[in-house]
Amino acid sequence: MSKHNMLKGEWGERTAQNYLVQEGYQVLAVNYRHKFGELDIVCTIQETIVFVEVKTRFSKGFGLPEEAVDYRKQCQLRKLAQIFMLDKKMKNKTIRFDVIAITRDKHHIITLNHIKGAF
Repeated sequence: MSKHNMLKGEWGERTAQNYLVQEGYQVLAVNYRHKFGELDIVCTIQETIVFVEVKTRFSKGFGLPEEAVDYRKQCQLRKLAQIFMLDKKMKNKTIRFDVIAITRDKHHIITLNHIKGAF
């Protein structure tokens, strides 16, 4: 991954995290890493554990950001969520998978689309 893409991803994750906090979510973990991959943001709202995948695009040349969360990525996130829950000894919790899709153009106009229960 290029340094530009890493910075873009970090910017998108910070933007998403700020948005979630403003919306009343409590952040439990950011960039939770395991050998199978990474969870961008894990948070809670109204006793639901929410696993949030953040996708950021600076142009529409590669499609909408949310389109990057394909079936393979969804399977990976489900596996990582199970690992997170076991690691943190969380049992019998309601969980949800959300996607936050962020588009930013050269004029810094931002579109943030929060897709709750995306899969």
